[in-house]
Amino acid sequence: MKIVEYNDSYAHKVAEMWNKSNSSWGNVETIQSATDVIAAESSSGNIKLYLAIDNDQVIGYCSISEYKYDEGASYLPLINVIPEYHGKKVGKALILKVIDDAIASRWPRFDLFTWSGNIKAMPLYKKCGFFWERRNNTVHLMNFIPYLHQSEALIDYLDKVDWYKDSIRVIDLEQDGDERNGFDYYRYDFENKDTKLSMEFEKTGRGLRYIETPDYLIEMSLKEHDLVFNHDYEVDFRIVNNSNKDLEINFKGKDNKNIKFTMNKTINVIDEDNVCGSFYVGEIDKDQIKDKTHPVVETEILINGKLVNFKIGIEPKYPIKIKLNVVEYNHIFNKEYNCYLDIENNLNTKETFFITLPNSFVEFKDEIKVDLESKEKKSIKLTYSLKNYGFYNEFALIRFNDKLVEKQVSIPFKGSNTSFTGTIENKSYIFSGNYVVGFDINSHNMAITNGFMKDAQSAFFVPQIGMPYSLEFNNSIPKIQFISNNDMDIIFSSESFKDVQLIIHVNHSFGLLTVNYELINNGHLRELALSIPFWVHLGDCVIPYEGKLLEVIGTDGSDIQSIHNEKVDENWIYNKKHKYGVTWDKNQEMKISDWKLTFDKENIKLSNGESYISPSIYCSYVHSNVKDFRAFAGNLGDKEKVEYLEVIVNKGNPFASENVGVSVKNNRKTEITGTLCIDDLTVPIESALTVDTGLKEIEVSIKDRSVTFKRLVHNVEGKINLIEKDGILEVSNGVLSFKASNDYADSIYSLKFDGFEWLDSNYPNPKERVWWADFVGGITQRLQGIQDIAALKEERSAEFVKLTDNFGNEWQGIKVSLNIQKDPDLKGLVIDSYCLTLPGIKLIHTFTNVTNYSGKLLLNKGFHRFTTLNIDENPKDVRFKKNNILYKCNDINVEIFADKLALFEGNRSYKLGLYNKKNNLFVETKEGYTIIFSEGKMTVPDKESKQFSGEFIFFTKSNLEKECLVDLENINFIV
Repeated sequence: MKIVEYNDSYAHKVAEMWNKSNSSWGNVETIQSATDVIAAESSSGNIKLYLAIDNDQVIGYCSISEYKYDEGASYLPLINVIPEYHGKKVGKALILKVIDDAIASRWPRFDLFTWSGNIKAMPLYKKCGFFWERRNNTVHLMNFIPYLHQSEALIDYLDKVDWYKDSIRVIDLEQDGDERNGFDYYRYDFENKDTKLSMEFEKTGRGLRYIETPDYLIEMSLKEHDLVFNHDYEVDFRIVNNSNKDLEINFKGKDNKNIKFTMNKTINVIDEDNVCGSFYVGEIDKDQIKDKTHPVVETEILINGKLVNFKIGIEPKYPIKIKLNVVEYNHIFNKEYNCYLDIENNLNTKETFFITLPNSFVEFKDEIKVDLESKEKKSIKLTYSLKNYGFYNEFALIRFNDKLVEKQVSIPFKGSNTSFTGTIENKSYIFSGNYVVGFDINSHNMAITNGFMKDAQSAFFVPQIGMPYSLEFNNSIPKIQFISNNDMDIIFSSESFKDVQLIIHVNHSFGLLTVNYELINNGHLRELALSIPFWVHLGDCVIPYEGKLLEVIGTDGSDIQSIHNEKVDENWIYNKKHKYGVTWDKNQEMKISDWKLTFDKENIKLSNGESYISPSIYCSYVHSNVKDFRAFAGNLGDKEKVEYLEVIVNKGNPFASENVGVSVKNNRKTEITGTLCIDDLTVPIESALTVDTGLKEIEVSIKDRSVTFKRLVHNVEGKINLIEKDGILEVSNGVLSFKASNDYADSIYSLKFDGFEWLDSNYPNPKERVWWADFVGGITQRLQGIQDIAALKEERSAEFVKLTDNFGNEWQGIKVSLNIQKDPDLKGLVIDSYCLTLPGIKLIHTFTNVTNYSGKLLLNKGFHRFTTLNIDENPKDVRFKKNNILYKCNDINVEIFADKLALFEGNRSYKLGLYNKKNNLFVETKEGYTIIFSEGKMTVPDKESKQFSGEFIFFTKSNLEKECLVDLENINFIV
C-alpha cells in the first residue's frame, strides 16, 4: 500500500472507491462518477487530500482543511476505507498522515465530526490523539497533538517519546472528559523507559492548563466556569519542581476577547510554589455559543526561557438573563396578546428583580417583579398590544440590590402585510408578509421560510473565493448592513486575497428572495474565482430532467446527490408540497457537489476598483404550481412527468403492429437490483421483456419495494378507408368511423363504434339547443368571441389528410378548416381542426392549429373544443367516473373538472373516454346534453401558428386509469 496526494487523474478510481463503500455509509445507493468526484473536489476547500492505493485501486481517502465551525483548528472533513480493507490499518496510516500536516500547520488543534453509529472507529480516533467531546447534538472530536508540538517548552520532551506508540491513555467507547467544578478536562499521558509526560486541556477554552514532566509540574485552575461579567476573579497556578535543577517561571497575562488579564510575575521554584493572579470579565453583548471556543484566561508562561501558552475557558454571564418570546406570528393593532419573559438568576445569591420593558410601538400592560433563588429560572406571562409592526429593539432596565443593569431585548412583532429588518442574537432577518429570510451570523447560512419557525427547504452556505478556494469566510464575522425594509448586504473582507471584498446582496419581498454576489477588488489586478454553495431538499420536488419533469415522491431520493448533474436540463427546482421553487440564470453553470449545488465562476479578472456581480438566484413562495414557476424561470412548453423508477413500453409509443419491448429505467443515481414481471414472465430488472399489445400490468420488484405500473398499447392492424360522397367525408379504420360535412359545419358530426352513434349533433341542420342558437354539437372548436351562429357564416372546408407523428406512426383522417373573414376583430384567423386515427384501433385523436393573419397579436385568447356525447339511448343512465366517484348525468346538473381523464358509461358494452394531457377538461351535463369542454388560452403572434392541445377519444370495456394512458402524452404532430 502507498499513500499519494490526489489529483484529477485519480477521479475515476476515487469514484469506484465510493461506490464500493456505500455499505459503510448507511447503505447509501448513490453511484458516483469521475465527473462527480472532480466537481466535489474542485470546491471542497481541502488543503490536502490523500489516497491509499493498493493493487492499482484506491482503497482509502482522507482530507484535511481549515475548520469552518470554530476558530483555531484544522479539520478532517472525510475519511473512508473500502470495506474489504477494514481492519488492515489503512485508516490509521491515513489519519497519521494528516496529523503530520496538522502539526505543521498554523492551527493548534485538529477536529473532526463523525456519526453516533460509528462507535467502532472511536478506538482508532482516541489512539490517534482525539478526545470525544461531551455533546448531545453531535459527535465531535478534538485533537491537541498539534498544540503540543507547537509549544516551545515541550519540544525537548516530545522528542523523547512517540506520541502514538507511547500513549498510555485509556481507550474506551465513552465520551471523554474529567468533570470538575463545571470544567471538562482532557488528559494525555505518554510513557516509555526514558521519560514520562502528562498534559491536560480544558474543553471550552481549547487550551493547555496542566503539564507534568520529569522536571516540573505546572497547573492552572479557576474556581468556577460560569462567571458574571463586570467582576474580578482569581486564577491560581501551582508549580512543583521535580528535579534539582533551577526552575524559573515567568507568568504574563494576555487579554482575550472581553477578559482583561495583566499579570506579570517571575518566580524561582525550589520545591513547590503557588501563584495567584486577578483577571476582569468585561461586559458581553450576546450570550456565548456553547459549542464554540469561549473567552479564555490566557497566560504566556516562560519555563527557563521557553514558551508555552496556558488557557482556561470561561462562560461570561449576565447577572440576570432574560429572553422575550412572542407566540403570535401575525398581529392586529390594539388587540391584546400574551408573550412570555424567561428569566434566569445567574448570581450566587437570592434576589428580587424589578424589570421594565420600555414601551414603544409595543405597549406592555404588566409590571414585572420576581423573586429568584440563585441559578433559578422562571417564565412569566405578559400582556401587550401593538400600535405598529417591526423589531422591538430596546434595553430592558433591571434593578436589584441597589444595582441597575441594562439588557437588550430584540424580537419581531409582525403583521401579514409589512416588511422590516433586524437582528436577534446571532441572526439577521428580513421579514416580509408571512415569509422571513434569516442569515445566521455564526454559521453564515441563509434561508427563506414560510413562517418564523418553519423548516427551510433550501439554504445558501458560506461562499468561497480563490483560486485555490479558501475556507476563510467560515470563521470570519461579516458586517451586516440593512439597506431598506427589504434589503440587506452581508459584507466579507478577505485576508487570503488582500483588498478584496465579497458582498452578498439580499432582497426579500413578500416571499420572493433574490440573492447575488459582488466581488470587489480594491487592490492590484487579480484573477479570482467565486463558488456559491446551495442546498435544496428534493423531497416532493419536480426537477427538469432529460427532457422530462422528474417527480420525487415524498422523501425517497430527497438528497441532491440522487440526481445526475448533467441531466438537469433547465434552471429550476420546484417543491410541490410547499409551493416553493429555486431558479438560477440559464447561463450560470450549476454543479452537484456531494450534498449541495454549487454555482462556480472562474477567471474573473478585476483591476483596481472593478467588481463582478453574479447572476441572481431566486427562491420563491409566490408561484402556486410547477407551470407558473417554470415560466418564471423562463421555460415554456409541455414536458412529460416521470418518477425515479420508470417503465418504458415500446420506447414510449402507445401504438404498435407487433410485439413490444418493456424495460425499466432508473432515473436515480443509484444501482438497483430486482426483477421485471409481465404476463407471468420474469427477468432481472436490467433486462427487457417482449410481450404482445394490450393492457399490461407491469410489476417491478426491487430490494425495498414492489411497484406496479399499468400501460395500454393499442394494436394497429388493417387499413383505413377514405370515402367522400355528396359532400360528406367519412373515415373508417375497420372498427370505428367518423364523418364531417362542408355543408353542415366545421365539426366532426358523427362517430360510430360497435353499432352505435357516440356523438350528439344537430346534423343535418344546426338548430337551437337550450340557450345556443344554431347549435352544431359533435366535436367542434371555437375561439373566444365566435359562437356557432357566427362561425357558420364564415368560410369553411374539409379534406382528407395523412400525418406522421414523432414515432413514425402514419395517421389518416379529416382536417376541417374555418377561415374567419367576416368578424372585424378576428378577420384573418385560420382554424384547422384535425381528427385522425390509425388502422384497427378503438381511438381517434383531435387537435387544432390556429394561424394568425389578422395583423395583430392574439393575446391570451380563450379557446375551447367541445365534444357533445351520446353515451346511451336513455340519457339518464349515463354515468361519469372521476377517481372513485361515479356521477349521474342528465338527471341533475353536473359541472366538474376532470383531471386529464373523463370516462363515461351507460348500458352499452363499451365505455367512452377522453384523455388530454394539457387542457382543462370540464364536464357539463344537463337534461338536454352532455358536453366535455376542453379549455385553454393561447397567444399567437401575427403570421405565426400555435397548436391547441387535443383529446384522445377512445372506447374500452375496462375501467382505465390515467396511468394506463400516460404514453399518449408522448404523441406529437408538427403541421
